[in-house]
Amino acid sequence: MPTPNKGTGVTEGACTYHHAGAPTGHERWQLMKLAHGGLVFSSRIERTSPQAATLNYTFEVTQHWAPVSLTARRDAGNTTLTTEQRAVGAQWQARIEPRGGAAQDLALDFSPQHEITFASPLILTAALYRLNLQVGQSREVDVIVIDPTTFVPRAAKQTFSCVAEENIEVPAGKFSAWQYKEGENQFWADRNGVVLLYQAASGDTIKLARYRRIERR
Repeated sequence: MPTPNKGTGVTEGACTYHHAGAPTGHERWQLMKLAHGGLVFSSRIERTSPQAATLNYTFEVTQHWAPVSLTARRDAGNTTLTTEQRAVGAQWQARIEPRGGAAQDLALDFSPQHEITFASPLILTAALYRLNLQVGQSREVDVIVIDPTTFVPRAAKQTFSCVAEENIEVPAGKFSAWQYKEGENQFWADRNGVVLLYQAASGDTIKLARYRRIERR
């Protein structure tokens, strides 16, 4: 997959969340190129079900798409939870802090080959760039899975497979796409690694509703 050239500006979009066909929320996101060559994803997710909640997060990667840091805030009812997590040497270090409560510090083994999984399929873009799977290829990777409700990270292994190239249509339009599988979940992404459609084994579905690439002049 081609890496965006320096100065390509901003990619932005929106997704809708569904469960068994019923709407459960929406997400607005953007991907920006940083002056030093890295990239940062930022997103706001508003869920109406199974619990009303708002989640804001930013995820930074190097110019080679390796994870650098993740910060997030979740507001649900009268509770607020924040986290700052980052790669520090051979560790992924996390501080989780509830409003009015004591902070929790955690650390997991980490390497530059690890991927991050969190909250929405937006972050999969970084993994897809680095994996660069062709149709018929699979790869097992080490991941840090960050729980979207508690922000607690855990170590895991996931196997990504690229199973087909096909055309699909979502609310954002018609796209040439690659179909991937990860466990019992499947998703489709365009040539830039943007996830167009995500179908989880739980019955949750995420669809790309808007997608725009802005070129700097």
